[in-house]
Amino acid sequence: MHTATILLTRQNKTSAHDDRIVISQIADCSEMYRVTYTTPDFTRSRRFTASYSSVLRYVEDILASLQYDVDPFEMIQSYTSVHPCVIYHVADMSDCCVRRVIVSQIRDALRFGVTIESE
Repeated sequence: MHTATILLTRQNKTSAHDDRIVISQIADCSEMYRVTYTTPDFTRSRRFTASYSSVLRYVEDILASLQYDVDPFEMIQSYTSVHPCVIYHVADMSDCCVRRVIVSQIRDALRFGVTIESE
């Protein structure tokens, strides 16, 4: 079960080529979350535990850094347990309002504590 997922998509690729960030609340610990980052070929998979504020800072840092990537993703897709799936152009990450909306959605999902059953 997870609370929020962020998919990073390269140009002209299928969903099987997405980098994936999954944020899950740790059972019996309302303020701690497990964050898993995985590349599509699983050559890079990182999992760490972080507090509520650290997860939000992590997401903010990723969104801000996307605009400077020399091998950029094209799209970012976010979906949470409480919001519809929304797709953004990575080029729009230079707009602080767009980044703020995504972080706000993640924040809401973490606060509400609702999870998505595995798909």
